[in-house]
Amino acid sequence: MIEIDKRKMAIPQTVRWLLMLTVLLLVGSNSAWAVVPTVAGGQLNKATFGSTYSDSVLATTNSGAVITWEITTGPLPSWADTTHRSSADSLSHYFIIFGTPDAIGSVALTIEAIDSNQTNNNDNAVKTLEVVAAPVIDVSSLKDWTQNVSGYSDFVTVTGGAPPLVWNTTSGSPPNGLTLDGATGELTGTPTATYNSLFQVTVTDTNGVTAVGSISMV
Repeated sequence: MIEIDKRKMAIPQTVRWLLMLTVLLLVGSNSAWAVVPTVAGGQLNKATFGSTYSDSVLATTNSGAVITWEITTGPLPSWADTTHRSSADSLSHYFIIFGTPDAIGSVALTIEAIDSNQTNNNDNAVKTLEVVAAPVIDVSSLKDWTQNVSGYSDFVTVTGGAPPLVWNTTSGSPPNGLTLDGATGELTGTPTATYNSLFQVTVTDTNGVTAVGSISMV
């Protein structure tokens, strides 16, 4: 019977540690390579002509990957520039588009996030960058009201502006009994006044551009 000297078959402790370290390094490296960034859905905020603009596209990863960005179709308008940043834990990555629009129009951009550990790991999304005109209030659009007749409803209309819009009364007030909805620009209620009303309304778009209109209701 052949006897095996187990002492000669034993793997030295140093070798075992080296093997374990190699496995850990390979596993860690492969997990980083396997990380595919995910570009968030949704669209860019609209830009307003002549107003400073900034919005971002988010990509997330489940490791501290280093993300690079590309615009693969477009092109980016001449007024726009880009930069990027990552969160402190390198799990969230932002591609930032900024500038001051000098032309009205829109362009579809394919924005791609690439894990720099391996260029095959990427994700992209199509984002529309649209520039709209500054808001303008139509001061002649409201219909007349009748005292003590319920159910009045009409909108102070606006053209242009990047939504969402916010409405405010800044001078005077609508006829007694009517209220202005700050989110829609709708005037509703039962007017009780017996006199004409002159008031000033402002509307502000998401980029801080404001329009002012003086409205007379008779």
